[in-house]
Amino acid sequence: MKKSPIYIAIVLSLVISPLFALADEEVTPTREDAREENRLERKAEIEKKSEERRAEVEEKIREKREEAQKKIEERKAEFDKKIEEKRQETQKRTEERKEKNETKLKEKTKSNVERIVGKAKENLEKTIARLEKLSLKIESRIEKLETRNINTEKSKELLVTANSEIEKAKLAIAGISTDAIVYSETPKESLELARKEVADAKIAIKNTKTALTEVIKSLKVEKVNDDTETETD
Repeated sequence: MKKSPIYIAIVLSLVISPLFALADEEVTPTREDAREENRLERKAEIEKKSEERRAEVEEKIREKREEAQKKIEERKAEFDKKIEEKRQETQKRTEERKEKNETKLKEKTKSNVERIVGKAKENLEKTIARLEKLSLKIESRIEKLETRNINTEKSKELLVTANSEIEKAKLAIAGISTDAIVYSETPKESLELARKEVADAKIAIKNTKTALTEVIKSLKVEKVNDDTETETD
């Protein structure tokens, strides 16, 4: 029995339709798959945003850390600067006080030295002035004795020596300068030099006194000799 085309078409459609339905089931995603895909996408997006926020937070923390470190360094630099300024200011004040004290000490030392040396020089000048007067008296005495024809040659020789010592003493006294001490930057050293000059002047005066004493002794001897000769005559 020959089957009609309609029958064959119906049979084929019944056979093929399930196959197409099965293919559609395999290709078309289910709602569960869509939800899972959406969940995964949201999760990925959340993770991405979370990573971005974490990176942003870390960047802000780094920036704040750097800013804090910068401020610390700036404060430290400012503190060190203030400390250095105070140290320099303190050192400057210390040096100024030291210089002021040294200046006062120098002025005081100069004043004391000038007074001491000036007084010593004044006393020496008075002493040599008295010795000069004594020399003039001795010279006058010699002249009087000569008017009496008394031999005074020895005394005159000694008087020349005494007057020479007087000149030496005067030169030594003149060499004592208070100005050199007053204007010196080393008053203590100048004082030592002045002491030596005063000592030299005193030695010269001592030699002068000794020389004048010898003249006086010589005059006495010459006068005694003359008196003895007169009595003998």
